[in-house]
Amino acid sequence: MKGYGSCKLSALLAVSILAAAIFACERASKEPPPENVARVMESIKTAYNAEDKKEFCADFADIMFTKGFTEDAYLDVIREIKRKRGDWKSETYLGLDDRAHVWRVQAEKGRFKLILIVNEDSRVTGLWFRWPKY
Repeated sequence: MKGYGSCKLSALLAVSILAAAIFACERASKEPPPENVARVMESIKTAYNAEDKKEFCADFADIMFTKGFTEDAYLDVIREIKRKRGDWKSETYLGLDDRAHVWRVQAEKGRFKLILIVNEDSRVTGLWFRWPKY
């Protein structure tokens, strides 16, 4: 089995490169996000960079504070993501997927996705941060 380790490493590297390429190649939406959704996302971005829990949660619907999620819990999430990815530099709107608005975010130390669901009252009912596994 001589050389098996290098084949395994090569395969892992190829998969990582492919995952990075797929993540990076997602195309920007031809349509901008609705104005109310863009405003909520901008508020989240500003609060993320400032680590401002009040601003971060300002547009959250009550459902966002169930199951132990508090402003402090969201601040912990922001701090952990910032530790791994750094400040939010820019974003590209990828479009609407079912009811979720998706952005690709460029941070200091890499990219991640922001997935945002906003109800008819412009209140956040879903928010996720995702990044590719390399």
